[in-house]
Amino acid sequence: MKTKLLALSLLLILAGMPLRADFDFALQPVSGAISGTAESTIGWGYTLTNNDTDLWLLPADLNADGFARALAMPLFTFPAVAPGASLSVAFQADIDGLYQITWDADAPSGWTEYGFFRLNFDWWAGDPLNGGSFDSYAGYRELPYSAEVTAVPEPGAALLLFTAMIVVFSSRRLHLRGNQTGGIK
Repeated sequence: MKTKLLALSLLLILAGMPLRADFDFALQPVSGAISGTAESTIGWGYTLTNNDTDLWLLPADLNADGFARALAMPLFTFPAVAPGASLSVAFQADIDGLYQITWDADAPSGWTEYGFFRLNFDWWAGDPLNGGSFDSYAGYRELPYSAEVTAVPEPGAALLLFTAMIVVFSSRRLHLRGNQTGGIK
């Protein structure tokens, strides 16, 4: 009985040990929360770090939950990341990042989409884009996101007050100018 318990304990200890150094994958912004007005294009960037000192890290696939009031488009290019290297890619609409959405024109202010990005990664011995060979499955990441439709900004009170002051000043100036030239009072 003691031998079985010792073997089980050793197995549990070994099962919890990572076989390889891990990797980090995070959204930009880290919270995963973005927002924009109806019809705007917004999106997520990412940071990918390969903590292994020998193997290359290669993303294998990307999936995202659906969007009910937006057109979604992946921008991810599945970059190979060298051992010990890190890659940070900011979102640029239609150019770079992880994913983008364009809100529908009729998306109501306050509407929020929630979901997950799901990615699988593989380890490669050597550069996978230059003759490297598949080594093993590296792992899976699931990152939560949210995207909210914001209201179109209303002109601020200061802007309205400034506009009103210009109108009053201009009309008063025209009235005074009319009095100085003998115009109609």
